[in-house]
Order: sequence, then structure tokens, then C-alpha cells
Amino acid sequence: MTETDGAAPSGDLNSAVQAAWDDPVRLRGLITSAMDHGQADGLVAAARRLYAIDPYPSGAVGLLALVLRTNADHEGAERVLVDHLRVHGGDAETWFHLAPLAAWRGDPSDMDEALERSLGYDPNHAQALDFGFRQRQRTDGTEAAIHWLWQHSAQSWRAHVMLGRQALEWGETVRAIEYFTAAAELGPHDPGPLAEGGRALYDHGLDAELSAFVLDRWRGTHGPMPLVFVAEADLRQGKAAEAALAMGRLRGLVIPPAHQSAVADLETRVRAACQDAGL
Repeated sequence: MTETDGAAPSGDLNSAVQAAWDDPVRLRGLITSAMDHGQADGLVAAARRLYAIDPYPSGAVGLLALVLRTNADHEGAERVLVDHLRVHGGDAETWFHLAPLAAWRGDPSDMDEALERSLGYDPNHAQALDFGFRQRQRTDGTEAAIHWLWQHSAQSWRAHVMLGRQALEWGETVRAIEYFTAAAELGPHDPGPLAEGGRALYDHGLDAELSAFVLDRWRGTHGPMPLVFVAEADLRQGKAAEAALAMGRLRGLVIPPAHQSAVADLETRVRAACQDAGL
């Protein structure tokens, strides 16, 4: 490390970084964990090292840029991203990382270009869509933000889901379901439309609409989460048998580790509801 790399990480973190210096997987994990805990000081050298040794530099450059931004080196962050694009070509993630830097500089033209390039590579890039929507909403109002989303919805199921969520906020249930249906048609094998649309309907207490939307379309490739929302909605309606049927469809599916505890708790509650109902 050099003096220009910022203050060195202290204590155990510094030792762990040195031990992982030649291991990109461990180094990435350490940097990410430290950032999550607000320990950005002294990570610049580690992030530069990760970018140098990572076999997938397109992922590492975003983390390096984030570390630089967190250390108030916005110009440095933009420079490494632009240099990466020159050497490796474009991708959705790298272009997206340029958008908030352009916004910080107060350059809406560059911000728009970065978002357009990002969404050109991935029309469903969640951060680009969310950032673009919020920026339009902040500067031009909600109607303009909705129009911006609509302009990017032709190939994007995620943009349709976001439009559906906004329709729900306005109490337009029928229109929201139309958006969610269009999202499902754009991504017929992607678990995202059913899971995200189902979550939005559940959050607004639209249990019957949720069940119809998900169960008419669900296949095993859509994963467990849409059915989890259906089972929760059935329980909320006092429909123990229907909840049990939804849980039965989960058998044999891989539950993501982040959701295993919640699904186990749901199974317990469904079993108790069935017992109470004499089933």
C-alpha cells in the first residue's frame, strides 16, 4: 500500500486483507463486508488489487468505483470506469455506475447516456430503472418519471412491474394487473414478474387478485417465491386448505438460503391453520 491509497485498514481487517491478497473470492468478500459495515477507509488499495487479479474485472470495477466514491474520490471513480470501458467494452453494470457520478457532477446529459447504455445491455437492470425513475421524479415530477419508465418498457418486464406498483399506489388495481400480466408475458420463464407482481399485490392486500395472477401462470421454473405469497395470502383469508395446496407445490423446489427460515415458519403456520380447521 502507498500513502495515496488512504488510511490502512486497522486491526483484524488489515490482517484479513493481507491474507486474502492473492485470492479474489476472499478479497471481494472482505471488501464487500467492510463496506456493508461502513468501513471504507483504507480499502482503496484492496479494491485496486481485486480489480487487477479478478478473472471477471467487469464485476470488480464496480466495487472499486464504489470504494472510491465512498472515500470522496468521485473523479477517480469515474476515471476507472471510463478506462475500463475503453479496454473491455461496455456492459450494463459498468455503464450504470457512471450514472450517479454524472448526477453528482450535475450533468444530466451524461447521466441519461449512462442509463440508456446500461438499459441497452440489460432492459431489466433494476438499479438503472430505479435510479432513472427517482431522478426524473425528483427533477420533473411523478408524471414525467412514469413517462420515462413507459419509454423503457417495451422489452422490460421490470419496468412493467414498476408501472404496476405505481398504479396500485393510485388505487388503479385493474391497470396494475394489466401491467403485471404484460410483465409475465415479456418474461414467461423468468421468476421475477410473478414474484415481484405477487409481492406488490400482497403488500396492497389484494389476496384474491394475487392468487389468480400467480396460479394461472406459475410453473416450476418460476421458483418458490410466487407460491409463498399465495400461501401467505390464503392464510390471511383464512383459507387453510388452499394455503396447504400452495405449500405442496413447493415440495422439490430449491429454497434460497435467505428465505429458508421464512418458508419454514410459513410451513408451521399453514400446518397449524389446517389443524385448527380440522383438515
